[in-house]
Amino acid sequence: MATDESIREIASGLCRTQSTISREINRNDGYDLYRASHADKAAWEELGGQSNASGHVTNRLV
Repeated sequence: MATDESIREIASGLCRTQSTISREINRNDGYDLYRASHADKAAWEELGGQSNASGHVTNRLV
């Protein structure tokens, strides 16, 4: 994590449950390796998004 905040503090700041934050972190390499930018990119790709030349992920309409 790029922060020293606990899961409880993160959840409180985002108005989410601790379990939601914990699942997100564990789904994306765990607490020590988690990076939001990687998690966001993976989520868009899982939904069928496609990276463009600049590295930004865009949602493709079919």
